[in-house]
Amino acid sequence: MWRAKTTTISGGFRIWGIPREVYESSDYVCVETEEDVLKARKTCLYDEEVMSAQGLRKLKTYKTPIFDEDSQDIIGTVGIARDITREKEYRSTIQRLTREDQLTSLLNREYFYDILKKNNSQAYTLLSFDIEGFHGFNERYGHPLGDAVLQIVAEELRSAFTANHAARLGGDEFAVFLPDDLSDETAEASVKAFQEQLSFMLSMDDRMKHLRVNAGIVHALPGMTPEQAIHDSGMALDRAKKVGGGACCFSRETATA
Repeated sequence: MWRAKTTTISGGFRIWGIPREVYESSDYVCVETEEDVLKARKTCLYDEEVMSAQGLRKLKTYKTPIFDEDSQDIIGTVGIARDITREKEYRSTIQRLTREDQLTSLLNREYFYDILKKNNSQAYTLLSFDIEGFHGFNERYGHPLGDAVLQIVAEELRSAFTANHAARLGGDEFAVFLPDDLSDETAEASVKAFQEQLSFMLSMDDRMKHLRVNAGIVHALPGMTPEQAIHDSGMALDRAKKVGGGACCFSRETATA
């Protein structure tokens, strides 16, 4: 909804229902943009945040100076503002839902593929994980506890690796994109540290303490498509799963437990 307002200089506090000293001492852009309009001496369009009696509001605002007819001095400003607080919130929610897995809040498969595609001109490291025996665990203890395990794995991935580059690909499969082509030793050490911390967290529940996460590591080359990288990581993970017990394997090498 558009809302018209007319103010004398620094008079916005009357509109938003807050004390004048709060309005004038705030860092919100509404005060600054009024000063900008006075300097520009013309109509301007702004995205603003203002403090109101109802809390912080986001506005789309047109502001124009008011001139004294005789002296042409500016005696105030007039503006039309549209409250877009909810609109911004809805847009943010939609963007989040299109890129996040709803259960774990990690990246979803589609958005993760986009990250790989955007970075395929460089070498990078791709890690893949799955939870050994997770299907049987779900059948024995039920999906609510299984979901709790997935959330624990997701939280430990966030702690161990860059939060913005960890994804749940589906089921109990996870992946991490690391923008650097790490050495074998560094990549394996980071995976082992994650596995050990995760095992410690799972050991706090007798039902979860026997679960282990296997891992595959791929050094993706420049020009490699997301499909190729994921395929290679799947091959590495398959090798690790044959060993089991929290094994780690490179795409073209023997697994290590």
